[in-house]
Amino acid sequence: MYETLVKLEADGSITGLLAESWDVSDDGLEWTFNLRDGVTFHNGDPLTADDVVFSINNVLTKDPEHPLASTLAAVASVEALSDPSGSTSAVGAETVQPDHGGVGPVARIRTGVQDNG
Repeated sequence: MYETLVKLEADGSITGLLAESWDVSDDGLEWTFNLRDGVTFHNGDPLTADDVVFSINNVLTKDPEHPLASTLAAVASVEALSDPSGSTSAVGAETVQPDHGGVGPVARIRTGVQDNG
């Protein structure tokens, strides 16, 4: 699979792809992306928040010259979030500047999510 969290449509609307929903803090700095259930990679492994974090960090830290690294310049950190049951079905991202007008820099990246296993 090589898919993104959301897709920006030609008319400016936003369609969830791997993320079924997202929330932003009042200050516009913290983003939570809730992952769609039932998504699997070609080998049958389920998509997890750890895969999303791995993919974003792979661009940020492993390959700073990656052509898409600049799209993540506003991302201060990204982490897998656990719900009370221990399930990691959400991704949290903190940005260095507020973003109230879109879906956040994490969602706008054009790199896909890769299986980290």
